[in-house]
Amino acid sequence: MLDVHRLRIFSSVVASGSVAAAAANLGYTPSAVSQHLTTLQRETGLTLLERAGRGLRPTAAGLAVAAQAEEILARLSEAEAVLSDLRTGRHGRLSMAYFASVGAAWMPEVARRLTADLPGVRLELQLRDDVAPNPEDRPDIQLVVGRKEHHSGKRLRRPPLGGRPLRCGTA
Repeated sequence: MLDVHRLRIFSSVVASGSVAAAAANLGYTPSAVSQHLTTLQRETGLTLLERAGRGLRPTAAGLAVAAQAEEILARLSEAEAVLSDLRTGRHGRLSMAYFASVGAAWMPEVARRLTADLPGVRLELQLRDDVAPNPEDRPDIQLVVGRKEHHSGKRLRRPPLGGRPLRCGTA
């Protein structure tokens, strides 16, 4: 069985390109990072990293393992967030995406009011200018700027916003 801790260390080495940088990022000694990498390679039976100048680069197998590790670590992070929410009494989640000028102008007040009015809901905010192509990756609410044709096929409303029409699309 793979050790999640070693996968996290391996991902850090792949992302940073060196044992020393990963060790500094994680707060470990380079020796400890190297030992974890050696153990992970022994456990998998694969060569995951190779020397590249003064640093390291992942092998083809290392790239495949790193991609899987990122998915595992992301899923683990989601599970930890759910557990944290359960411990603190939160029972729901609302995700919102917004473009930069909205983030500066409206989102602080929107976030303040939502968290005050809905203390049991975890608010997830993300700065995003585009709409994710995969519907499963889209937030519950997304504010975007675009031409009318970008929103074809969706129900739209135009509430007034500062004297200018705003298109609201729902899928």
